[in-house]
Amino acid sequence: MTSRIIYVANVRMPTERAHGLQIVKMCEAFSSAGAAVTLVVPRRKNLITADPFEFYGIPKSFEIRWLPVWDLVSWGYLGYVIEAISFAFATIRIPVQKTDILFTRDIFSTLLFSFRTRNVFYEMHNFPRSGLWFWRLTLKRMRGIISTNKWKADQLILQFGFSKNRIISFPNGFDPTEFVGLSPASFRFSAERPVILYTGNLFGWKGADILARAAKILPTYDFVFIGGSPREYEDFRKKFGSYANIHLLGRRPHNEIPRYLATADILALPNSAQDPESVYSTSPIKLFEYMASGKPIVAADLPAIREIVSEEEVFFFRPDDPESLAEKMKEVFQNLEFGEGKAKAAKIKVSQYTWDHRARAILSFLVRHVSTQ
Repeated sequence: MTSRIIYVANVRMPTERAHGLQIVKMCEAFSSAGAAVTLVVPRRKNLITADPFEFYGIPKSFEIRWLPVWDLVSWGYLGYVIEAISFAFATIRIPVQKTDILFTRDIFSTLLFSFRTRNVFYEMHNFPRSGLWFWRLTLKRMRGIISTNKWKADQLILQFGFSKNRIISFPNGFDPTEFVGLSPASFRFSAERPVILYTGNLFGWKGADILARAAKILPTYDFVFIGGSPREYEDFRKKFGSYANIHLLGRRPHNEIPRYLATADILALPNSAQDPESVYSTSPIKLFEYMASGKPIVAADLPAIREIVSEEEVFFFRPDDPESLAEKMKEVFQNLEFGEGKAKAAKIKVSQYTWDHRARAILSFLVRHVSTQ
Protein backbone atom coordinates (compact mmCIF):
# COMPACT_ATOMS: atom_id res chain seq x y z
CA MET A 1 0.00 0.00 0.00
CA THR A 2 1.33 3.40 -0.90
CA SER A 3 1.99 5.91 1.87
CA ARG A 4 -0.08 8.71 0.39
CA ILE A 5 -2.44 9.79 -2.38
CA ILE A 6 -2.04 13.39 -3.44
CA TYR A 7 -5.32 14.29 -5.15
CA VAL A 8 -4.89 17.38 -7.33
CA ALA A 9 -7.96 19.24 -8.61
CA ASN A 10 -8.10 22.74 -10.08
CA VAL A 11 -11.58 23.55 -8.75
CA ARG A 12 -13.14 26.08 -6.41
CA MET A 13 -13.69 24.31 -3.11
CA PRO A 14 -16.33 23.99 -1.89
CA THR A 15 -18.54 24.38 -4.94
CA GLU A 16 -22.19 23.88 -5.82
CA ARG A 17 -21.05 21.89 -8.89
CA ALA A 18 -21.30 18.09 -8.86
CA HIS A 19 -17.57 17.69 -9.43
CA GLY A 20 -16.91 19.07 -5.95
CA LEU A 21 -19.05 16.36 -4.40
CA GLN A 22 -17.34 13.70 -6.50
CA ILE A 23 -13.91 14.87 -5.38
CA VAL A 24 -14.58 14.93 -1.63
CA LYS A 25 -16.50 11.64 -1.72
CA MET A 26 -13.61 9.94 -3.48
CA CYS A 27 -11.09 11.42 -1.03
CA GLU A 28 -13.25 10.16 1.83
CA ALA A 29 -13.57 6.72 0.22
CA PHE A 30 -9.83 6.47 -0.51
CA SER A 31 -9.17 7.32 3.12
CA SER A 32 -11.69 4.70 4.26
CA ALA A 33 -9.86 2.16 2.09
CA GLY A 34 -6.63 2.80 3.98
CA ALA A 35 -4.84 5.55 2.06
CA ALA A 36 -3.52 8.80 3.54
CA VAL A 37 -5.08 11.45 1.32
CA THR A 38 -4.14 15.08 0.71
CA LEU A 39 -6.47 17.09 -1.52
CA VAL A 40 -4.70 19.97 -3.29
CA VAL A 41 -6.90 22.78 -4.68
CA PRO A 42 -6.46 26.47 -5.61
CA ARG A 43 -7.29 29.27 -3.21
CA ARG A 44 -9.94 31.15 -5.17
CA LYS A 45 -12.65 33.69 -4.42
CA ASN A 46 -15.70 31.85 -3.20
CA LEU A 47 -19.18 33.03 -2.26
CA ILE A 48 -19.54 29.81 -0.27
CA THR A 49 -17.85 30.51 3.04
CA ALA A 50 -18.53 27.18 4.77
CA ASP A 51 -15.75 24.76 5.59
CA PRO A 52 -15.71 22.01 2.87
CA PHE A 53 -16.22 19.21 5.40
CA GLU A 54 -19.19 21.04 6.86
CA PHE A 55 -20.55 21.99 3.42
CA TYR A 56 -20.52 18.39 2.19
CA GLY A 57 -21.41 16.85 5.55
CA ILE A 58 -18.41 14.51 5.70
CA PRO A 59 -15.86 13.74 8.46
CA LYS A 60 -12.36 15.23 8.36
CA SER A 61 -10.73 12.02 7.19
CA PHE A 62 -8.29 13.67 4.79
CA GLU A 63 -6.21 16.84 4.54
CA ILE A 64 -6.98 19.80 2.26
CA ARG A 65 -4.22 22.10 1.07
CA TRP A 66 -5.01 25.36 -0.75
CA LEU A 67 -2.44 26.84 -3.14
CA PRO A 68 -2.26 30.54 -4.14
CA VAL A 69 -3.17 31.25 -7.78
CA TRP A 70 -3.91 34.13 -10.12
CA ASP A 71 -7.67 34.00 -9.76
CA LEU A 72 -8.73 35.45 -13.11
CA VAL A 73 -11.50 32.99 -14.00
CA SER A 74 -14.01 35.85 -14.17
CA TRP A 75 -12.13 37.15 -17.23
CA GLY A 76 -13.43 34.28 -19.33
CA TYR A 77 -11.45 31.63 -21.21
CA LEU A 78 -8.14 33.52 -21.16
CA GLY A 79 -8.52 34.10 -17.42
CA TYR A 80 -9.22 30.41 -16.90
CA VAL A 81 -6.07 29.43 -18.81
CA ILE A 82 -3.95 31.86 -16.78
CA GLU A 83 -5.44 30.55 -13.52
CA ALA A 84 -4.90 26.92 -14.58
CA ILE A 85 -1.26 27.52 -15.49
CA SER A 86 -0.60 29.42 -12.26
CA PHE A 87 -2.14 26.54 -10.29
CA ALA A 88 -0.02 24.00 -12.16
CA PHE A 89 3.18 25.89 -11.27
CA ALA A 90 2.00 26.36 -7.68
CA THR A 91 1.87 22.57 -7.29
CA ILE A 92 5.67 22.52 -7.58
CA ARG A 93 5.76 23.35 -3.86
CA ILE A 94 4.03 20.02 -3.07
CA PRO A 95 6.73 17.53 -1.95
CA VAL A 96 6.52 14.16 -3.67
CA GLN A 97 7.98 10.94 -2.27
CA LYS A 98 8.83 7.86 -4.34
CA THR A 99 5.89 5.88 -2.99
CA ASP A 100 3.33 8.68 -3.34
CA ILE A 101 0.55 8.43 -5.90
CA LEU A 102 -0.41 11.60 -7.78
CA PHE A 103 -4.11 11.34 -8.62
CA THR A 104 -5.12 14.30 -10.72
CA ARG A 105 -7.96 15.65 -12.82
CA ASP A 106 -6.09 18.77 -13.96
CA ILE A 107 -4.16 18.32 -17.22
CA PHE A 108 -1.63 21.17 -16.72
CA SER A 109 -0.45 20.09 -13.27
CA THR A 110 -0.56 16.51 -14.52
CA LEU A 111 2.11 17.34 -17.10
CA LEU A 112 4.37 19.09 -14.58
CA PHE A 113 4.03 16.28 -12.03
CA SER A 114 5.03 13.73 -14.67
CA PHE A 115 8.56 15.24 -14.70
CA ARG A 116 8.85 14.72 -10.93
CA THR A 117 7.48 11.22 -10.48
CA ARG A 118 6.39 8.26 -12.57
CA ASN A 119 3.37 7.59 -10.34
CA VAL A 120 0.94 10.02 -11.97
CA PHE A 121 -2.61 8.90 -12.71
CA TYR A 122 -5.16 11.02 -14.54
CA GLU A 123 -8.92 10.78 -14.01
CA MET A 124 -10.69 11.67 -17.27
CA HIS A 125 -14.17 13.19 -17.00
CA ASN A 126 -14.46 14.79 -20.47
CA PHE A 127 -12.80 13.68 -23.66
CA PRO A 128 -10.86 16.58 -25.29
CA ARG A 129 -12.36 18.20 -28.37
CA SER A 130 -9.27 20.15 -29.44
CA GLY A 131 -5.53 20.24 -28.84
CA LEU A 132 -5.38 16.46 -29.19
CA TRP A 133 -1.61 16.60 -29.79
CA PHE A 134 -1.14 18.15 -26.31
CA TRP A 135 -3.43 15.63 -24.66
CA ARG A 136 -1.72 12.72 -26.43
CA LEU A 137 1.71 13.99 -25.37
CA THR A 138 0.64 14.51 -21.76
CA LEU A 139 -1.41 11.37 -21.26
CA LYS A 140 1.33 9.18 -22.72
CA ARG A 141 3.39 10.21 -19.70
CA MET A 142 0.79 8.86 -17.26
CA ARG A 143 1.23 5.62 -15.35
CA GLY A 144 -2.48 5.00 -15.82
CA ILE A 145 -5.80 6.65 -16.63
CA ILE A 146 -9.12 6.38 -14.85
CA SER A 147 -12.16 6.95 -17.08
CA THR A 148 -15.61 7.66 -15.71
CA ASN A 149 -17.23 5.70 -18.52
CA LYS A 150 -16.47 3.06 -21.14
CA TRP A 151 -16.87 5.40 -24.13
CA LYS A 152 -13.94 7.58 -23.05
CA ALA A 153 -11.84 4.50 -22.35
CA ASP A 154 -12.55 3.22 -25.86
CA GLN A 155 -11.57 6.60 -27.35
CA LEU A 156 -8.27 6.54 -25.47
CA ILE A 157 -7.49 3.24 -27.17
CA LEU A 158 -8.79 4.21 -30.62
CA GLN A 159 -7.50 7.78 -30.88
CA PHE A 160 -4.47 7.79 -28.58
CA GLY A 161 -3.30 4.19 -28.89
CA PHE A 162 -3.42 3.40 -25.17
CA SER A 163 -3.20 -0.21 -24.07
CA LYS A 164 -6.17 -1.56 -22.14
CA ASN A 165 -4.11 -2.51 -19.12
CA ARG A 166 -3.24 1.16 -18.51
CA ILE A 167 -6.92 2.18 -18.27
CA ILE A 168 -9.62 1.45 -15.73
CA SER A 169 -13.19 2.45 -16.49
CA PHE A 170 -15.44 3.03 -13.50
CA PRO A 171 -18.45 5.38 -13.38
CA ASN A 172 -19.31 7.76 -10.57
CA GLY A 173 -21.34 6.62 -7.59
CA PHE A 174 -23.38 7.41 -4.49
CA ASP A 175 -23.25 7.03 -0.72
CA PRO A 176 -25.75 4.38 0.47
CA THR A 177 -25.64 5.64 4.07
CA GLU A 178 -27.44 8.79 2.89
CA PHE A 179 -30.49 6.73 1.90
CA VAL A 180 -31.09 4.94 5.20
CA GLY A 181 -34.08 5.85 7.41
CA LEU A 182 -35.22 8.81 5.36
CA SER A 183 -38.07 11.04 6.43
CA PRO A 184 -39.74 12.78 3.45
CA ALA A 185 -39.06 16.47 2.96
CA SER A 186 -42.06 18.76 3.40
CA PHE A 187 -42.32 20.42 0.01
CA ARG A 188 -45.38 18.88 -1.64
CA PHE A 189 -47.69 21.59 -2.90
CA SER A 190 -50.84 19.49 -3.17
CA ALA A 191 -51.77 16.05 -1.89
CA GLU A 192 -53.38 15.22 -5.25
CA ARG A 193 -50.86 16.64 -7.72
CA PRO A 194 -47.91 14.46 -8.81
CA VAL A 195 -44.43 15.84 -8.13
CA ILE A 196 -41.68 15.68 -10.76
CA LEU A 197 -38.26 16.42 -9.27
CA TYR A 198 -34.99 17.49 -10.87
CA THR A 199 -31.75 18.03 -8.96
CA GLY A 200 -28.56 19.58 -10.31
CA ASN A 201 -27.29 22.46 -12.35
CA LEU A 202 -29.52 24.43 -14.70
CA PHE A 203 -27.20 25.13 -17.62
CA GLY A 204 -27.71 24.02 -21.24
CA TRP A 205 -26.82 20.37 -21.71
CA LYS A 206 -28.26 19.32 -18.37
CA GLY A 207 -31.67 19.70 -20.05
CA ALA A 208 -33.48 21.61 -17.31
CA ASP A 209 -35.05 23.81 -20.00
CA ILE A 210 -36.50 20.70 -21.67
CA LEU A 211 -38.09 19.66 -18.40
CA ALA A 212 -39.49 23.15 -17.88
CA ARG A 213 -41.12 23.06 -21.32
CA ALA A 214 -42.64 19.69 -20.45
CA ALA A 215 -44.17 21.39 -17.40
CA LYS A 216 -46.18 23.62 -19.73
CA ILE A 217 -47.64 20.49 -21.34
CA LEU A 218 -48.57 19.00 -17.95
CA PRO A 219 -50.15 21.87 -15.97
CA THR A 220 -51.68 19.52 -13.38
CA TYR A 221 -48.23 18.18 -12.36
CA ASP A 222 -45.85 20.03 -10.04
CA PHE A 223 -42.25 20.37 -11.30
CA VAL A 224 -39.61 21.00 -8.65
CA PHE A 225 -36.06 22.11 -9.46
CA ILE A 226 -33.31 21.93 -6.86
CA GLY A 227 -29.84 23.32 -7.56
CA GLY A 228 -28.03 25.75 -9.79
CA SER A 229 -25.59 28.56 -9.13
CA PRO A 230 -27.08 31.97 -8.19
CA ARG A 231 -26.70 33.16 -11.80
CA GLU A 232 -28.23 29.97 -13.25
CA TYR A 233 -31.10 30.20 -10.76
CA GLU A 234 -31.87 33.80 -11.67
CA ASP A 235 -31.70 33.16 -15.43
CA PHE A 236 -33.95 30.13 -15.08
CA ARG A 237 -36.42 32.03 -12.89
CA LYS A 238 -36.69 34.77 -15.51
CA LYS A 239 -37.45 32.24 -18.24
CA PHE A 240 -39.81 29.89 -16.42
CA GLY A 241 -40.73 31.43 -13.08
CA SER A 242 -44.14 32.53 -14.40
CA TYR A 243 -45.28 28.91 -14.80
CA ALA A 244 -47.63 28.19 -11.89
CA ASN A 245 -46.54 24.54 -11.67
CA ILE A 246 -42.77 25.19 -11.65
CA HIS A 247 -41.19 25.53 -8.21
CA LEU A 248 -37.55 26.61 -7.84
CA LEU A 249 -36.06 25.67 -4.49
CA GLY A 250 -32.49 26.75 -5.26
CA ARG A 251 -29.47 24.97 -3.88
CA ARG A 252 -29.92 22.71 -0.88
CA PRO A 253 -27.25 21.01 1.28
CA HIS A 254 -26.36 17.75 -0.40
CA ASN A 255 -27.16 15.66 2.66
CA GLU A 256 -30.79 16.84 2.35
CA ILE A 257 -31.18 15.73 -1.28
CA PRO A 258 -32.13 12.10 -0.49
CA ARG A 259 -35.11 13.37 1.54
CA TYR A 260 -36.35 15.37 -1.43
CA LEU A 261 -35.91 12.39 -3.74
CA ALA A 262 -37.94 10.26 -1.32
CA THR A 263 -40.82 12.74 -1.50
CA ALA A 264 -41.09 12.96 -5.29
CA ASP A 265 -43.24 10.75 -7.53
CA ILE A 266 -40.94 10.85 -10.57
CA LEU A 267 -37.28 11.82 -10.93
CA ALA A 268 -36.19 13.45 -14.19
CA LEU A 269 -32.84 13.16 -15.99
CA PRO A 270 -33.44 15.32 -19.10
CA ASN A 271 -29.90 15.62 -20.54
CA SER A 272 -29.69 17.26 -23.95
CA ALA A 273 -28.28 15.58 -27.06
CA GLN A 274 -26.88 18.89 -28.30
CA ASP A 275 -23.54 18.48 -26.52
CA PRO A 276 -21.06 15.57 -26.97
CA GLU A 277 -20.31 15.58 -23.24
CA SER A 278 -23.97 14.90 -22.49
CA VAL A 279 -24.29 12.27 -25.21
CA TYR A 280 -21.11 10.27 -24.61
CA SER A 281 -18.90 11.44 -21.73
CA THR A 282 -21.03 12.14 -18.69
CA SER A 283 -21.44 9.91 -15.65
CA PRO A 284 -24.15 11.82 -13.75
CA ILE A 285 -24.05 11.42 -9.99
CA LYS A 286 -27.75 12.28 -9.87
CA LEU A 287 -28.55 9.09 -11.82
CA PHE A 288 -27.04 6.89 -9.11
CA GLU A 289 -28.79 8.85 -6.38
CA TYR A 290 -32.07 8.66 -8.28
CA MET A 291 -31.64 4.88 -8.54
CA ALA A 292 -30.87 4.59 -4.83
CA SER A 293 -34.08 6.45 -3.95
CA GLY A 294 -36.32 3.70 -5.29
CA LYS A 295 -38.46 6.15 -7.27
CA PRO A 296 -39.37 5.89 -10.99
CA ILE A 297 -36.90 7.62 -13.31
CA VAL A 298 -37.58 9.23 -16.68
CA ALA A 299 -34.30 9.72 -18.55
CA ALA A 300 -33.09 11.01 -21.91
CA ASP A 301 -32.21 8.15 -24.25
CA LEU A 302 -28.47 8.77 -24.63
CA PRO A 303 -25.46 6.41 -24.90
CA ALA A 304 -23.85 7.73 -21.71
CA ILE A 305 -27.02 6.98 -19.73
CA ARG A 306 -27.45 3.55 -21.33
CA GLU A 307 -23.99 2.58 -20.09
CA ILE A 308 -25.61 2.39 -16.65
CA VAL A 309 -29.31 1.63 -17.13
CA SER A 310 -31.70 0.05 -19.62
CA GLU A 311 -35.47 -0.16 -20.10
CA GLU A 312 -35.45 -2.61 -17.20
CA GLU A 313 -34.72 0.23 -14.78
CA VAL A 314 -35.89 3.53 -16.31
CA PHE A 315 -38.35 5.10 -18.75
CA PHE A 316 -36.50 6.59 -21.75
CA PHE A 317 -37.70 9.60 -23.76
CA ARG A 318 -36.38 11.23 -26.94
CA PRO A 319 -33.73 13.81 -25.96
CA ASP A 320 -34.64 17.50 -26.41
CA ASP A 321 -38.31 16.61 -26.95
CA PRO A 322 -40.60 18.04 -24.23
CA GLU A 323 -43.63 16.22 -25.65
CA SER A 324 -41.87 12.85 -25.50
CA LEU A 325 -40.81 13.64 -21.93
CA ALA A 326 -44.36 14.57 -20.95
CA GLU A 327 -45.74 11.40 -22.53
CA LYS A 328 -43.35 9.21 -20.56
CA MET A 329 -44.32 10.93 -17.33
CA LYS A 330 -47.99 10.30 -18.05
CA GLU A 331 -47.11 6.68 -18.82
CA VAL A 332 -45.62 6.26 -15.36
CA PHE A 333 -48.83 7.40 -13.68
CA GLN A 334 -51.02 5.32 -15.96
CA ASN A 335 -49.19 2.18 -14.83
CA LEU A 336 -47.84 2.77 -11.33
CA GLU A 337 -47.10 -0.90 -10.69
CA PHE A 338 -44.92 -1.06 -13.80
CA GLY A 339 -43.06 2.08 -12.71
CA GLU A 340 -42.50 0.73 -9.22
CA GLY A 341 -41.07 -2.46 -10.71
CA LYS A 342 -38.50 -0.49 -12.69
CA ALA A 343 -37.65 1.58 -9.63
CA LYS A 344 -37.01 -1.57 -7.58
CA ALA A 345 -34.78 -2.97 -10.32
CA ALA A 346 -32.80 0.29 -10.39
CA LYS A 347 -32.35 0.23 -6.62
CA ILE A 348 -30.97 -3.29 -6.77
CA LYS A 349 -28.62 -2.47 -9.65
CA VAL A 350 -27.17 0.68 -8.07
CA SER A 351 -25.71 -1.27 -5.13
CA GLN A 352 -22.58 -1.93 -7.25
CA TYR A 353 -21.94 1.81 -7.73
CA THR A 354 -21.03 3.03 -4.25
CA TRP A 355 -18.15 5.46 -3.70
CA ASP A 356 -16.44 2.87 -1.49
CA HIS A 357 -16.69 0.22 -4.18
CA ARG A 358 -15.31 2.65 -6.76
CA ALA A 359 -12.43 3.79 -4.53
CA ARG A 360 -11.34 0.25 -3.69
CA ALA A 361 -11.37 -0.84 -7.34
CA ILE A 362 -9.39 2.23 -8.41
CA LEU A 363 -6.98 1.99 -5.47
CA SER A 364 -6.23 -1.62 -6.43
CA PHE A 365 -5.49 -0.40 -9.98
CA LEU A 366 -3.24 2.40 -8.69
CA VAL A 367 -1.21 0.18 -6.39
CA ARG A 368 -0.84 -2.47 -9.10
CA HIS A 369 0.70 0.09 -11.46
CA VAL A 370 2.75 2.12 -9.00
CA SER A 371 6.49 2.32 -9.45
CA THR A 372 9.12 2.87 -6.73
CA GLN A 373 11.96 3.32 -9.23
